[in-house]
Amino acid sequence: SKQQMLGGRQNPITYIEASDTVNAIKKLYHFLEAQRDAQIPEIEKDVWDVRRLPFPVELTASRKRTKLVFTAIQQPQMRTVIKQYIYERLKLRRLTSVMEDMKGLKMFTAYLADHRPDIRSFHELTRELVLQYLGFLNQKPFAMTTKRSRKGALDTFFRICKLLEIGDLPDEQLIRPSDHYHKNKLIPRLIPTCALEALHAHLDELPRCIRVMTIVLENTGMRANEACQLRTDCLKQDSAGDYYLQYYQSKTSHVNRIPIVKKFASLLAEEIRYIKEQFPDSPYLITMDGIRALQQDSWAFHVNRLAYRHHITDEAGKLFRFQAHQFRH
Repeated sequence: SKQQMLGGRQNPITYIEASDTVNAIKKLYHFLEAQRDAQIPEIEKDVWDVRRLPFPVELTASRKRTKLVFTAIQQPQMRTVIKQYIYERLKLRRLTSVMEDMKGLKMFTAYLADHRPDIRSFHELTRELVLQYLGFLNQKPFAMTTKRSRKGALDTFFRICKLLEIGDLPDEQLIRPSDHYHKNKLIPRLIPTCALEALHAHLDELPRCIRVMTIVLENTGMRANEACQLRTDCLKQDSAGDYYLQYYQSKTSHVNRIPIVKKFASLLAEEIRYIKEQFPDSPYLITMDGIRALQQDSWAFHVNRLAYRHHITDEAGKLFRFQAHQFRH
C-alpha cells in the first residue's frame, strides 16, 4: 500500500509499504539466515549484530540500532581491514560514535570505487590520491560539521591502524594537520518565534509522551537521547525546597543536575504519577509502551507531521522542520 512520509525539508515522499505477508516472509528469511550463520564468528560476517560480539558494546536506549553493515564497501581487502578497525573501536567507543566512523569510511571507499577502481587495498594509497578525495569532499553540499566529521573519521582510521598495526598502510602521512578544516563559530540554529508559538497552539494534538518530550526539551535544552532516557526518579528537591532535574549525561559520563521552575516541576510530577499508574514497572518517564524509552525518530516524526499538517512556517513563510537539537540553543 502507498504511504507518505516527510523528507528532510518537510517535503512529502510517497513510498510503497510491504504487505504483512511480505514482512512475514522477510522475518522468516532473516531468521533462517541467522540460524545458518550462527556458528560463524561475527567479525567474519559482512553484517554484524553488535550484541553478539565477545565484549559489551554501549548502545543507546533511544535509538535501537544494533547492526553494522559492511556490504557497501566494494573492495574486499579494504573491507577486511575496516572490520578489524571497527572491532577495536567498539571496545572503547559507543555504537553511535562508531557509526559515524563507518559513514566516513564508506564515503571514502565509495569514492575510490567510482574514481579509482584500480585501487584495491589501503597499501596502494598515496597522499596525492587522498588530497583528491578531500577536494571531492569539499565540493559536496554538506554542512561544515559533516565535512569535518567525514575527514576526521578517515584521519583517525589511518592513525589508529598505524598504531595498532592493522592492515598494511603506507608509511607516508596521508592526512596532515594543515588539511583539517578550521573550526568556525557557528550561528545557533534558533527556532523562529512564530514556529514555536504555532507548535504551542497545537501541542495537545500530539501523543502524550511526544508532548512531554517537547516540553522537556524546551525547558531544559537537554540532548534528545538523554531526554528520551529520563527516569521516573529524575525530579529532585534540595534542602531549600527548590526543584532540579537529575539525569545521566552520556557525553561526559557524569550525573548532571538542572535547576527547574516550579511550573515545570509540577508538570513532571504529574507525568511521573501517570507513568507509575499506567506502567508500574517502567523505569522511563517518557515511554509509549512502558517497556522502552521513547525513540528519537518517533519524536521527530510526530512533531514534524503536526508542523506539516498545520503549515507551521518560519518568518519567510517556508515550512519549518523541527529538530530536537534546536532546543539546545
